[in-house]
Amino acid sequence: MTDPITEGNEHLIAAALADIDADPLPDPVTPEAMHELFKSARKAKGELPATPAGPHASDKAASADALAVRIADAIEEGQPVHVPDHLRQLFDFLYPQPQTTAEEPAPGQEPETTHDKAEPGELHNGTTPPQTPAHEEPAPSATPPTGSAQPAHPPVGEPAPGAGRPRHTGPTISSTTDATAS
Repeated sequence: MTDPITEGNEHLIAAALADIDADPLPDPVTPEAMHELFKSARKAKGELPATPAGPHASDKAASADALAVRIADAIEEGQPVHVPDHLRQLFDFLYPQPQTTAEEPAPGQEPETTHDKAEPGELHNGTTPPQTPAHEEPAPSATPPTGSAQPAHPPVGEPAPGAGRPRHTGPTISSTTDATAS
């Protein structure tokens, strides 16, 4: 990992760790210290020994939530937040900005920008995340359904076919009688 979120955001991470009562707090806050704090336990494999879990392995989600709140607060207050290049590229891909032309604005008019800038304190006021439109009909299948075709998944709220019945896991035994044998 070449550009972790830890670097440049140490003060935010330390505050988030304090928010979840992580004790003791690592000093200094480094990517390696975060790994040791939150690492999962691993079983021994071959010649590699078992690795014990870090002291806050079960607090990963709580620490991520606390850090997200701290980052949002810092942005809202106009404080700098370091965004690693790989995350910046991901967000640029997911939320592309429209291209602007090189036209000069008329005298007295503000130039158009490629994105909106939030002023401190405005970040969460009246904004909503982008919404994915809901589909009422499933996407058409590449092959037309037959009379006995069943959907891959039951509609939401309906039990799956066979739900509640025991699964048969053994061989199928059938008893047939040969009526032509004498």
